[in-house]
Amino acid sequence: MFNRLWIRIAITFALVQIAFTILPIGVFIGLNRLEIVDSSFFEEEFTEVFDQANLTEEQEEIIIRAIIREMRFNLPRELLQITFLSSVIGAIAGVMVSRRLTRPLRDLELGAQSLNLRQLDVQIDDSKGGQEIEAVAKAFNNMTQRLRHSEAVRKNLLADVAHELRTPLTVVQGNLRAMLDGVYPTNEEEIAGLFDQTQHLTRLVEDLHELANAEADQLSLDFEDVNIAEMVQACASAFRPMAEEKEITLRPELLGKLPTISADRTRITQALNNLINNAIRHTPANGTITIQAEEQSGSLEIRVNDTGDGIAPDHLPHVFDRFYRADPSRQRHEDDGGSGLGLAIARAVIETHNGTITAESDGLEKGSRFIIKLPV
Repeated sequence: MFNRLWIRIAITFALVQIAFTILPIGVFIGLNRLEIVDSSFFEEEFTEVFDQANLTEEQEEIIIRAIIREMRFNLPRELLQITFLSSVIGAIAGVMVSRRLTRPLRDLELGAQSLNLRQLDVQIDDSKGGQEIEAVAKAFNNMTQRLRHSEAVRKNLLADVAHELRTPLTVVQGNLRAMLDGVYPTNEEEIAGLFDQTQHLTRLVEDLHELANAEADQLSLDFEDVNIAEMVQACASAFRPMAEEKEITLRPELLGKLPTISADRTRITQALNNLINNAIRHTPANGTITIQAEEQSGSLEIRVNDTGDGIAPDHLPHVFDRFYRADPSRQRHEDDGGSGLGLAIARAVIETHNGTITAESDGLEKGSRFIIKLPV
């Protein structure tokens, strides 16, 4: 029981109170024991009274001794009563103060026990207990928030893996079973189809792993000076053959003098590539995709505009969600091999650079705009 901090504080408080109260009494008793009180003082004070009473010297001496004796024994008794009362009050005050001082630590203890039971929604009051304890409480609350976030990422990842891997695995398993049963011929065409499914699975697993790292703030970044004009030109050149194959016009537009920013070149390029690839997949033949870059109000803006399918207003808030499809009836393998994670990965990458990414559209069949904003 005495290991409790508040009990030790209360006992210390009471002992100090008792010590400072008893000390004057001890001094007084010691002085009385030394008989510092002089009887001549009472003889001078009561001379007139003694003379009027016609008392003998022996009687006077007896009365004076009685007065001194009464002072020696009664006054300490009153002080002892006061001391006892003040000690009780001090002990009660010590208990109350110590409980108040150590309550935040008790809350921390209960919070840690809740975490041990995997109750990650625990939060403690970080406005009591002094600056040091408040700092510990805030750090504890931040830790629980990060744990909740990591747990949510883990659960979402498991749910997404189970949902998105089920279809391609079922296809592979069904085709292999049909080959073993002789329903499908074991030829190069069937094997190529299975190989395509395994490639899709590999790409899906890699994208899920990368997205999980980004959402858990564990994505490795290698910052360097990035020339935005060169990066935009390089991305446009890389996708131009794909765009020409679909008869889509793809052109970069560098507006004004572009700054050099500190960023992870590979990650920023990956995010922009995902936006361009998404625009190509949703833009029909004879459409146009424009990649614009300019500096505005102290930030760098990269806009990917297309004249493609467009996005309905009720779907705009969800376009960056993982595996989101505006048309639920479409299967993932029908989307030109996309994993459904490109936009989610782009958002995660940009946010790790303290930037933002948004989507805009005037409606279906009216094209869309994806806007990246990065600090300069």
